[in-house]
Amino acid sequence: MITDNQTNKVYFSPRLMTECPKLWASIRGALSERKIRYGLLTYPNYMWCRDYMPIQIEEENFVAYRFEPDYLKNDRRYRRFLDCDGYRICKEIGYSMTEMDLVMDGGNVVKCGDTIIMTEKIFAENKDKSRIEVERILHEKLKSDILFLPWDRDEMYGHSDGIVHFAGSNCVLMTNYEDFDQKLAKEMEKRLKRKFEVIQLHYQTRRKHLRSWSYINFLQTERLIMVPQLGAEEDEQALEQISAVFPDCETIGVPALEAVRKGGALNCISWNVKDNGTIPIKLESLLPDVLNLFVHLGDSVLSDKVFDPLKRFLNDRCSFPRRGEIIAMNDYLDRKKAEMKQISSSMNYGTHLSEEESRQWDYYQSWQIVLSVLPVFVCNLRECLIYAPFEFSE
Repeated sequence: MITDNQTNKVYFSPRLMTECPKLWASIRGALSERKIRYGLLTYPNYMWCRDYMPIQIEEENFVAYRFEPDYLKNDRRYRRFLDCDGYRICKEIGYSMTEMDLVMDGGNVVKCGDTIIMTEKIFAENKDKSRIEVERILHEKLKSDILFLPWDRDEMYGHSDGIVHFAGSNCVLMTNYEDFDQKLAKEMEKRLKRKFEVIQLHYQTRRKHLRSWSYINFLQTERLIMVPQLGAEEDEQALEQISAVFPDCETIGVPALEAVRKGGALNCISWNVKDNGTIPIKLESLLPDVLNLFVHLGDSVLSDKVFDPLKRFLNDRCSFPRRGEIIAMNDYLDRKKAEMKQISSSMNYGTHLSEEESRQWDYYQSWQIVLSVLPVFVCNLRECLIYAPFEFSE
């Protein structure tokens, strides 16, 4: 199973930019500085993309589910968000998927090696099925053991990512539930200890911050952990405790009150995956012709350095050309179009060609082939930087 510490790319909803501009600037700056790949999803209106996007089980296997949470269905103001289609978005990006006939939120899935931790809200959301049937579907589709935690009815979302985070091996990190409900905290710890060593977050403060639950809802990739910061006494203590659990990963704090006040934190607003070069379908369909061009015409026609970023991309799908490089290629191809037009108008094709004219004619024919393929591909590369879903390149 793909766990957070194996992921190398993070997606966000475009809504995050307008709902939480300061948070977005902090996240974008941190990821860009460390050259961690990130991008925007196509659905713009619901900020909590974790909840509707499919679950990555293996590199080439994502599991989609029915996103129909009661907290949206039961409130007329939010029903418009029920059309979030994680399956469609995932397919546009180019990932392979299977579907699961269960109502579920991605925020209620914490992947811990060969086990997934969920709250028992999953049963309340699928009353048309027996508990045994729900468990069978989960095991079959997610290919994991499932550990169920009690659902805190005071927390309507019922998300496990506000309770625990996988800490590697057989260990989980648990939020400071005991500061607010000792009985429930003991029951959760009891269930978790059936499978894991449990490390609980603790804060030495005179008065516990009511939003201190959010520290456990951090965003983790293979190289970086971003911990929500609330401008509270607990901030530094949370950073110290989490960084101690993950000594091999850089841990930083990110001001996150903009999101936390709305009910979620950094895991909620993100969708991180392990990606080894998946590209959008519209680019994938054009690749064979582009590869063929470079095989047959690369040395003779496409040897200019302006095409080096494209050559790197063809060899390594993770080396996506930068914005300036794409613009340079596009400008170069525009100049070639004008040059070929001039050559075409100046040559008299009805007469015998001289040796020089023959070379020019071959050059013209080669570039006509290139110009029938590359401008469309480069245009699509450029669109991928402007329109989701794909990643930003500065």
